[in-house]
Amino acid sequence: MPEQLFGIGIGTTLPPDQASQRLTDGLALKGYSDPPSTHDPDGEYLSWRVFARQDGGTWLVVEDQSTSLVSLAIELSRAFSQPFDVVEVSAVDSLTRNSGGEMGYKVTVRACQAKPDGTLGPSVLPNLDDSPDLLHEEHGDFHETVSHILINTLEDALPPAPGPSRGLAFHRARSTHPLSQRLQGILADVLASTAVTLQTIDGHQFLKLALPSGNRLARVSAEELGQLRIASPKVPAEL
Repeated sequence: MPEQLFGIGIGTTLPPDQASQRLTDGLALKGYSDPPSTHDPDGEYLSWRVFARQDGGTWLVVEDQSTSLVSLAIELSRAFSQPFDVVEVSAVDSLTRNSGGEMGYKVTVRACQAKPDGTLGPSVLPNLDDSPDLLHEEHGDFHETVSHILINTLEDALPPAPGPSRGLAFHRARSTHPLSQRLQGILADVLASTAVTLQTIDGHQFLKLALPSGNRLARVSAEELGQLRIASPKVPAEL
C-alpha cells in the first residue's frame, strides 16, 4: 500500500517564545516530554519547527507524520485557550498523470479553525489555495515534496518573518499512560489560569483556578495532585 504523509501548520497569535512554552505545556497533557538520550525504537516522537510570522504570531509546524494531527490541534487550542488556524497537507506516494499529461502526487490541503470548545470551524486565512490537484513539479523525494507544499501554503496565507526557524522535539514512551480525561481537563485549565492556589475545604483538597471566565474549584486527591504537579510547575505542592 502506498505511503501516506501528513504535514500540519498550527497558527497562533502568540509570539514564538510564548507559543513554544505553551506548546510544551500542552503536549505534557498528552504525556510528551524531552527525548531520551538514547533512541527509543518503540517510542513516539514529534518534531516541530517554530516560525515567527510577519504579523507577530507564530506557525507551529510538523512536516513529516504518518497520521493526521488535526485532533491534537484541537486539544492544544483548549490548552492555549484560543482558536488556531490549521492547515494540513496530505499526499500519497503514488504518481498520477493529470489531464495535461503531467505526472505528480495527489495532494489534499485542508484548512480550518480549531476552537477551544473542541469544534472545528471554517478557515479565516487569506490567500489560501485549498484545492490543489496534482503537484506538477517535484521537489526532492516524496517527504521533501510534502514539506515544500506545506511551507509554500503557509507562506501564501500568513508569511513567516525572515530568519531561521526553531526546532522542538518531544517523546512519549508507548508504555506511558497520559493523564485521565478529567485530569487533562483540569491541567488545561491550570495552563490557562493566571493564578493557581491550593485550598482545603471540609478536609478535601481543591485547586482554585483563576480563569479568564472566572474562578474554578477542582477537587483533587493527593495522588492526582502529584500527577498534575509533575505535568506543570504551576500546580502547587501539597499543603
